[in-house]
Amino acid sequence: MTVNDRRIDSLRDLIQSFRPRAVVELIWHACLTYDVESFRVRRFVEDEMRLPYLKIETDYSPSDSARLAVRIEAMLETVSSRAGGNAGVR
Repeated sequence: MTVNDRRIDSLRDLIQSFRPRAVVELIWHACLTYDVESFRVRRFVEDEMRLPYLKIETDYSPSDSARLAVRIEAMLETVSSRAGGNAGVR
């Protein structure tokens, strides 16, 4: 596998254009290509863009719902606390 700089560049452009308060990356279970890149994406989002990052790996089975809900809720709390309690999340 080679380094995918275009993905990071696209992500940078999207963050600058839309100014999100967090980044959630969805990885399909067993999708090795994106799973391998997630380390680099996380480092970019957290270190360079200074945003909270959440990686979700799922196969979209109903059994994932409760686990995903807890993780997403925790992310929203993090975003809200960074915004000074303002829960308006994009």
